[in-house]
Amino acid sequence: SGGLHRQWLAAKHPDPAARWIRSATSTVNLSNLYLERRIFSQSGYRCFVANSKMGKEHIIFHYGTPADRIRVIYNGVDPAVFNAGVRDRYRFATRKAHGIPEDVPVLLFLAANWKRKGLEYFLRALPLEEEYRVIVVGKKQSSRFEKIAEEQGIRDRVIFAGPTPNPVRYYAA
Repeated sequence: SGGLHRQWLAAKHPDPAARWIRSATSTVNLSNLYLERRIFSQSGYRCFVANSKMGKEHIIFHYGTPADRIRVIYNGVDPAVFNAGVRDRYRFATRKAHGIPEDVPVLLFLAANWKRKGLEYFLRALPLEEEYRVIVVGKKQSSRFEKIAEEQGIRDRVIFAGPTPNPVRYYAA
């Protein structure tokens, strides 16, 4: 679900020399790159599964795996967990816990990796004139993004809720 390690290194270290040094001096990086190369370049697997078109494109680009050997199967949603009935159970309590009036629209940003998922760009794109709240869920350290919200003049509208074992209640809000 985190994508290719090779692609992550390329994004984290755009300079090829820095990327090579980081890769060559880290056992974790070397191990992940070795495993990826072995899986995608030297394997006898008939088919691979990627959870996005972008993931498929990265596999093709970095390892030359033929496109017809990669299937895209998107992550599913369990309708027994995520459904309209859940809204009635959690909406009021979650909004109340965060001081959000019932008539104020709520935008939800839920991710484990805020940088990769684009929280900075999301915060910078929010309008100043409209009434809304944003609930940001999924990470322990938020100071960098709190500073961005402050710079944008929207810090009072953004709630950094931290990680949760129960994201359903935030979707319901």
